[in-house]
Amino acid sequence: MSEGKTPKPVDRERLARTLGFQFPGVDFTAFFRRDDIYVVYSRKTRRVSYVHLGDRHLFSLRTSDGRYQPTFAGGLLLLELGLEKQRITVAPDAVPFVADGKSLYTRHVMTADSGIAPGSEVLLLSPEGELLAVGTSVHPTHALHSLVNGVAVKVKHSLNKHRKRTGS
Repeated sequence: MSEGKTPKPVDRERLARTLGFQFPGVDFTAFFRRDDIYVVYSRKTRRVSYVHLGDRHLFSLRTSDGRYQPTFAGGLLLLELGLEKQRITVAPDAVPFVADGKSLYTRHVMTADSGIAPGSEVLLLSPEGELLAVGTSVHPTHALHSLVNGVAVKVKHSLNKHRKRTGS
């Protein structure tokens, strides 16, 4: 990987379109006009591998499908930009476990936005709306409501791990 650089205009547009497709309802065009956006390009493919806002790592390229996986800071940004899809509310008894980075099981899903597909990046929220974790959905929306057993979301980045890393 190379050092973080200011993205080229064509990469800013491509990132805004890709993330806009991946997270519907969020307009990334204005966000990628900011001067404090930095990216890391892959040496082999010369594609954007990582997106940073100042010193905060926001998104990583998932090479298996070309989508960007948000970090915890990226999840906070998505909420700040008004993401209203791909959210799952966690039952109160599971909140401490999900905040620690444990997978969310289907029995602990209170609500889930429509349109969640297997492999989608989702935000896990407390009943109060606080971001607990970012993860990858295992099941579509209708199955999240109907299944009683099994993993619903594999957590990738969580609140408590983020706090330990950043000291906040």
